[in-house]
Amino acid sequence: MRVTVVTISYSKRWDLLRKTLQAALEQGAERAIVVDNEADEEIAPRAADAFGDRVRTLRLEKNRGSAGAYDVGLRAAMADGAEFLLMLDDDNCLATGSLAMLLDVYGRLAPDRSLKSSRESHPTRWVTPTTRFLASMSKTFTVRY
Repeated sequence: MRVTVVTISYSKRWDLLRKTLQAALEQGAERAIVVDNEADEEIAPRAADAFGDRVRTLRLEKNRGSAGAYDVGLRAAMADGAEFLLMLDDDNCLATGSLAMLLDVYGRLAPDRSLKSSRESHPTRWVTPTTRFLASMSKTFTVRY
């Protein structure tokens, strides 16, 4: 199962973001999209140096707030063909084994993965059965720095 992490960052938070991305990629996330929400430091070159092409950075010229930035990131991930989306704040690190646990639970609860996309009947709905949100992580599966 291909998991794409979507996260946003702002201000000077590279050290936190790096730990978050590293943990998610080490646990099996295929790639990550980082929305640079008008950060005070250069995120794209640092992400490229640390993670290569597994991390794509999208720079916003104006801070759009969390909802606006996540919208940009989620849409980009879906356009790239993400199968599963995992939303993480830049200061949340996946607890050891949590991604595997989420995928295991999904596998047990949704054994029929042959569902057709709801885009056919609801063209404006962009969360589909084939692109599922694993979770918007909070205290259950993450450790806040």
